[in-house]
Amino acid sequence: MTPAALADLRAAFPADRLVLGDAEKLEAYGRDESDLGVFPPEAVVLVEGAADVQALFAIASRHRVPVVPVAARSGKSGGSLAVRGGIAVSVERMSRILEISPEDLVVRTEPGVITGVLQAEVEKHGLFYPPDPNSLDLCTIGGNVAENAGGPRALKYGVTREYVLGLTAVVPTGEVLKVGHRSIKGVAGYDLTALLVGSEGTLGIVTEVMLKLLPRPRHVSTALVVFASVEAAARAVTRVLAAGVLPRCLELLDDVAL
Repeated sequence: MTPAALADLRAAFPADRLVLGDAEKLEAYGRDESDLGVFPPEAVVLVEGAADVQALFAIASRHRVPVVPVAARSGKSGGSLAVRGGIAVSVERMSRILEISPEDLVVRTEPGVITGVLQAEVEKHGLFYPPDPNSLDLCTIGGNVAENAGGPRALKYGVTREYVLGLTAVVPTGEVLKVGHRSIKGVAGYDLTALLVGSEGTLGIVTEVMLKLLPRPRHVSTALVVFASVEAAARAVTRVLAAGVLPRCLELLDDVAL
């Protein structure tokens, strides 16, 4: 990154929201859970809203610097790795749940909210957010949207894309896009929401997410069944589904997993 780009970053963001020159901190933002290597960015900016993202994109565009959005860095696919250096844009400080609406089964949230925290908060209202990545105590809603996260409950409820009604995102030109709808039935126009979900931040940085909720299940039961072989267990899964039974999840634990 050029000295001019660094100077612009220092002018635009206070020191407590800008990481520069600290190799240890930069390395922490250069890794995730994918074991694909360490790719430290040249700078980290902790944004607090869409205006911050717009200011950052203006600097990055002017100086031709790569931008990579990051949050909890818990992903398994390397989507948050700064493979070409540049600026890592962290949304970890955008951690507010903006609205929980039991009337129309909707929650609005910033991208830095921890998934498990959001699930616990909506359950206080008798509601349920089904997607459950294995890292739900660490991962964020923004990361889930970027990676279209799933989890064991995807068998019955589907993955993140099925629950994203709308998004607010800042694209590299600095424009703010508001896509999607609040209602469950919204079928008019291009489905730009689905395009952004799973794009790993390559199309823009999400600053607000509108999610669909379900009524909270009244009862949940768990069963452990032992089989003589992995093959027998796999055949049992097929028989369960063929019988018309759709559990919220089915997990197979073989000797290697155990």
